[in-house]
Amino acid sequence: MKKIAILFILVFVTSCKNQRPGPIAVSSSNANQALDATIMNELTKYKEPTDMHKLLASIVGMWNTEETNWMDEKTPPQKSTGTSEYKMILGGRYLQYTHKSILGGVPFEGMGVIGYDKNKKVFVSSWQDNWGTSILYYEGSIDSATNTIIFLGQYDDPIYGKAYFRKKIIMIDDRHMEEEMYITVKGSKESKNFEMKLTRQ
Repeated sequence: MKKIAILFILVFVTSCKNQRPGPIAVSSSNANQALDATIMNELTKYKEPTDMHKLLASIVGMWNTEETNWMDEKTPPQKSTGTSEYKMILGGRYLQYTHKSILGGVPFEGMGVIGYDKNKKVFVSSWQDNWGTSILYYEGSIDSATNTIIFLGQYDDPIYGKAYFRKKIIMIDDRHMEEEMYITVKGSKESKNFEMKLTRQ
């Protein structure tokens, strides 16, 4: 009886193996193809630069700078001169800029990127420099009447703690720009801490 039972099991298992279905072929339906085409069309439109990107491109070039920095309200401002270089990267989608100067007798060097997010419909920007280890991020909108981009952001200041800032890029004409930075820290009102006048070379 045991031999018969074992033989039956072997025959059953072999039969199951022989009847095992092969891999199921999966093909894209017309609906999936239409959906893929729609997605690709939207992505194509999303990546195309806009008039806001053309505005950023108008800044491209080398600029001489005159800077004024207010460390606090009790001490005189520090003044310096330097250079800033602006160029469009990644197919005209972002404006990258580098800045060099001597501030308070100490070399100052930084790099930033400005873009326009079509999805959020805002300007976006980041900044990092050799005076810290943080990357600042802020968003902004344009005041078309004054040709000014106004950014808002916040960061953790090592001295003052949580700090909020407002930055303005004022495009005066083809050869002149100004940047202003205002900061608000806990227990104090907003104060201007940085100003830069730029003249195209």
